Amino acid sequence: MGFFCKVPWIQLLFSERTILEARSFYRSDGARTYREAGLAQMSIAKFERVIRDCGLRMDSRRYDCIKRLNFLRGVPGVRELAINRVSCILTE
Repeated sequence: MGFFCKVPWIQLLFSERTILEARSFYRSDGARTYREAGLAQMSIAKFERVIRDCGLRMDSRRYDCIKRLNFLRGVPGVRELAINRVSCILTE
C-alpha cells in the first residue's frame, strides 16, 4: 500500500474495506479484499513454517524492513510488523 499511503501498518488503523476503497483511486482492478488485491496476509513466522514444512531450505534470504529500518528484522514480535519484503532462494 506504500504507493498511496506512506504510513506504515495502515491495516492496524483502518478496516480492509476502507483501505481498499482508498486503493481504488489508484488501481482499477476492482479488488474488494486483500486476497483479490494480491496481498498474501501471511506472517513471517508462517512463511518460514510453510517453507520448513514443505521440506525446502532457504539457501539465501533477505528481509527488508519499512523505512530501511533493517535492524528491526531481528527483534522478536516487532519483525512481523517491520518486514515488508522477503527475497529468498529455495532449494529442496
